[in-house]
Amino acid sequence: WEYDLYYSRSQTNLDDKLHWPINSAIENFFTSRILGPQLGTTVGFPVYHEPNLANLYKALTPQEYASFIGIDQTQSNAWTQNINLQFNNTEVFSLPAGAVGMAGLIQVGNQAWNNPVDPNVAAGNFYGLTATAGSGTRNNYAAATEIRAPILSTLTADASVRYDHYGNQNVGGGDSKATYKLGLEYRPVESLLMRGNYATAFRAPDMAYTFGGQSGFYDPQQTDYYVCAKYYPNLALSNCPDFQSQTVFTIHRGNSALKSVTAKSYGFGTVWSPNSNFNASADYYNIRIANEVELQNLDQILRTDSQCLLGNLDPTTPTCQAALAEVVRGPVSGNAANSEAIQNLNVLPINIANEHVSGIVSSLKYSFDLGRWGNLGLQSQYNVTLTHRAQQYPDDPTNDLLHNPFYSSEFKTIANASATWTIDKFSGTLIATRFGRTPNYYAGLDPAGYAAPCSTTAQGYTSCPGTVAPWILYNATLTYGVTDDITLTGAVNNIRNKMPPYDSTAVNYAYYNLVNYNPYGRSYWLEVDWRFGRSKG
Repeated sequence: WEYDLYYSRSQTNLDDKLHWPINSAIENFFTSRILGPQLGTTVGFPVYHEPNLANLYKALTPQEYASFIGIDQTQSNAWTQNINLQFNNTEVFSLPAGAVGMAGLIQVGNQAWNNPVDPNVAAGNFYGLTATAGSGTRNNYAAATEIRAPILSTLTADASVRYDHYGNQNVGGGDSKATYKLGLEYRPVESLLMRGNYATAFRAPDMAYTFGGQSGFYDPQQTDYYVCAKYYPNLALSNCPDFQSQTVFTIHRGNSALKSVTAKSYGFGTVWSPNSNFNASADYYNIRIANEVELQNLDQILRTDSQCLLGNLDPTTPTCQAALAEVVRGPVSGNAANSEAIQNLNVLPINIANEHVSGIVSSLKYSFDLGRWGNLGLQSQYNVTLTHRAQQYPDDPTNDLLHNPFYSSEFKTIANASATWTIDKFSGTLIATRFGRTPNYYAGLDPAGYAAPCSTTAQGYTSCPGTVAPWILYNATLTYGVTDDITLTGAVNNIRNKMPPYDSTAVNYAYYNLVNYNPYGRSYWLEVDWRFGRSKG
């Protein structure tokens, strides 16, 4: 038996200082510099005589800037610490096919998260600034063991079990769970491996999601789908006055009632490697997750709220009840410009009732010996999602996230291929990644998804549900080994400087899906890796 007893601690301390305008100071500065003396009020609003608009475009001096700026300062920290005892024995006992090995773990520790807020922020003294305050501590202990046994010369089994307990995590007590995994590997011939596994999983929710206090922020470019559909049905969303790309005040808070995430999964696959130059593999995976923790998406809340109010979704379902409570609206009035306008949104992390995803991951590798020209390695990978369904609340219907764009705009397929040439001290790699088609913006506005009818505005603008083109990115790296201890690496990402695929139905600049894609253009960097004190023996 071999034993390893050790203590580990990971801690982060953050001292954050932010220059920010003070409410009273910046109001006074703007009034005295731009507006001048107040003459009175009209329907409750102040009236000024001949504001000095020239000063509005005049640069500030450092002294003027300092006159209305304060410092928002916070000191936060988080840490995790554990005492661990690990033990293993590669030959606990023997079977006819070989030795049985065993490993184990006993762990005791705790976690803490402390994120205070500046008193001036809490008092509302800073202009338009809010912050999240929160703190919490939770204890945990765990025990685990794993056994690997050769049942036959061609068949090996692997079994493990683990028990976790978290205390003081949620309101009313802790959370505990036992999980296990079973795996089999079958090798009928040396070049072919067949494998399969079944496992359960457990994960405590994030500390900030559990213990976070209330905060707020202004989120730009949010669309009030309900007001646009009800009061401006003949206008495209991009022409909907006042409610397209508006700034919405959003209130966010943690959720102390979060449950821990649990999951069950199984998979099987095969690997074929007839020689050292060739390798091919394919694996099927099937995962079911319960109580998955997810931070609510603002745009999804607004789209769901709209469909529930319009009657396209059943307003009695838990999802509709939650969305209608999270979107706070003003009263109905005769003026469409402000009737039922959004006052604020409420978002929080929640547990999704269940989620199911399955797919296939495959890869192919081949290398060529080019003699004095070095070596050329080719590699490709392909991931296709076959099933993705989710249910937000227990009494909700199960939604098809893979085929109904109202609920998700995820990629069904992602593939990449690379070529690596190595010669002497040089190594270069070119890799291409292809992200498959995704739904366009219009397809995600209606629960009918791709089956929703096209819409034509009075101006003759037509939008139809559909998809946007695949996105292919090319990256490259070049490495040179100067010495055994010094390596230079140059890299270029997005070689073609390619923007995400354009979506003609999108209403917000820059007219692509901000969740799926990023706007990063061509980028370069150089890395130097220098190893010191490496043994030459």
